[in-house]
Amino acid sequence: MQNGIATSRAAAIIAAALCVAPLVTLSAQQRATLTATSRTYTVGDSSVSERVATMRLETSGARLHFVLDGSLLRFAAPSATIQGSLPLSARLDFAVRPGDTLSAFVRTASRPLDLTSRETSALSTAGTSTVDLESASLGTPAVGGLRLALAFPVGNAVLAARAGFETEPRPAGTSPVYWRGSTVRGGLALTTSIGESSWTASAEATHSTGDSLGGRNLFPGGGGFTLQLLGDLSVTSPFDPLEDEQWPIRAVAFYGRPFGNVRADQPNLIIPQGDLFGALGTMLMSAGDLTIAPSLQLLRESSTSESVSGQVRSRNSGSAWTATTGLDVSIPLGSVFELTPQVGYTFGSVEASYAQTTVLRRGRGLTQSASFSDSIRGTWIALQLAALF
Repeated sequence: MQNGIATSRAAAIIAAALCVAPLVTLSAQQRATLTATSRTYTVGDSSVSERVATMRLETSGARLHFVLDGSLLRFAAPSATIQGSLPLSARLDFAVRPGDTLSAFVRTASRPLDLTSRETSALSTAGTSTVDLESASLGTPAVGGLRLALAFPVGNAVLAARAGFETEPRPAGTSPVYWRGSTVRGGLALTTSIGESSWTASAEATHSTGDSLGGRNLFPGGGGFTLQLLGDLSVTSPFDPLEDEQWPIRAVAFYGRPFGNVRADQPNLIIPQGDLFGALGTMLMSAGDLTIAPSLQLLRESSTSESVSGQVRSRNSGSAWTATTGLDVSIPLGSVFELTPQVGYTFGSVEASYAQTTVLRRGRGLTQSASFSDSIRGTWIALQLAALF
C-alpha cells in the first residue's frame, strides 16, 4: 500500500491494519516522503484517471510519533475534471505507557469541499469500494478527534481496547458533500504469537450522526462493523537457505458490514454501499541492496437498497469485485535517501440490477427493470522518494 490518506472503505481498513506494526523497523527518527502516483481505470466503456502528488512527514521520539500528510490531486472523467487538494491531516500519538496510546488528530476540508452535480456524477464512474481512488476523499469537511488504545496482558496474549471520538462541523451551502457529523468508535483486538508468527484478531464498530442535509449528503448514514485478522510471519529465502535469511510476510483479511445506512444508494457510487470482503498479502524480499515487495489484494462488495415513495417501490442490487497485483522495489541512494518505483494492475467486474414497481391496486402492479454488467480494468504507477534522518 502506498503512503497517503486512506480513502475508500477498503483502503481505510487495510491502512489501519498495516499501521498496527511495520514489516520492518526503521532506525531513523524522522522520515520525509514525496510520492507521485498516476492511476487509470476503465469501467465498461468509460475511463477515469487520477494524478496525485503526496507529501508525508513523520517524526518519532521515545514516546511521541507525529505524522503530517498532504496531497494535490487531479481527477478526470468523461463528464468532468476536478483539480484540488485532499485534506491536510496531522496526527500526534503519545505513548502514555508501553502499550497504551493516546492519539489526537485534525484534518482540513478538501478542496473543493462542495461538489457540483457534474463532479459528483464524474466520481460515480468508478465509485465502488473495490476501486482504489484517492479522489473519494473530495467533498469532505474538516474533522478533529481523539483516540485511545489500552493494552492488557492475557496470558501469552495481549488484549487491546480501543475507543475514539471525532466531529465534523456541519457544512453550509446547497451542494453535495460527504458529512458524517459526530462519530464514535470502539473495538477490541487480541494479539498472540504462534511459533515464529504473530496474529491479531480485532473487531470494531463505528456510528455517525450525520443526517441527509436535505438530500445533499453523500454519506450513507449510520455506521459499520468490521472484523479483521492480521498475520505477521516469515519464510526462509530460497536463494540462500544456508544463511537462514527470513522474508517477512503480512496478510490481512477483513469483513465490513454497514448498518443504519438508509441512504446507501448515493449519486457518487456505481452500486449502493454494502458488505465488503477483502484480503491482502505482501512480502518483503531482499536482493542485494534492493527490497522487493510483491502484493496481491482481493476485494468484493455486495449490496441491496430499497425505497418506497407513495405507490412506487424501488430496489437496487449490485456487486463488484477486483483483484490487484502490485510490485514495489526499494532502492537505497546512499545512507539517507531511498527511491521506490511502484506498479500495479487491477481487474474485476461490477454489475447491478434495478427494479421499480408501481402498485395499481391490491395484489397488482407494474414492474420496470434494468441491469448492467461491466468489466473493471486499471493500472497504476508511482514513484516515491524517502529521506531518512
